[in-house]
Amino acid sequence: MTIQTEADSGIIFGGEKWAFIPEHGGANAGGAALSVGTNGIGVYEYGDSYIVPLVVYSSQIGAGWNYISVVYTNKQPTIYLNGAYARTRYDGDIARTKYAPYRIGGGVFGSDAFAGSMDEVRVSGVPRSTNWIWAEYLNMASNTVFNKYGKMEPIIVKGTVIMMR
Repeated sequence: MTIQTEADSGIIFGGEKWAFIPEHGGANAGGAALSVGTNGIGVYEYGDSYIVPLVVYSSQIGAGWNYISVVYTNKQPTIYLNGAYARTRYDGDIARTKYAPYRIGGGVFGSDAFAGSMDEVRVSGVPRSTNWIWAEYLNMASNTVFNKYGKMEPIIVKGTVIMMR
């Protein structure tokens, strides 16, 4: 993925790998797009005459399993990676309406498809809290972490071993 400079207007893209790309509703009604690569995550807004990177998180995230969330609060996007806060852009002047994306895993610009697998994709109508995102990450990342309440000890009852988790 090409890491772009955050912006509020213009046509700024090239080299993105679209995990989501939206259907836009004209110049004043954009949609949120998500580009993901091993070197970062970008949240874009795509409209009739613009495509701009609203917030970009530049970091080596690797090629393994990652849990990525984007939360819009007051029209400002925040990126979470593996349950933890990664980046918010507070200085943007975004006043457009957001629409849910209509393409998952690829875009409309040719060879710009996300190179990887996606599982349990969700689009929600409400902004999720940091605690909710963290709990969801733990739930999906490792059940031994999420469901661990203490030391696991076998209990022997009449020759039967019962393991409690």
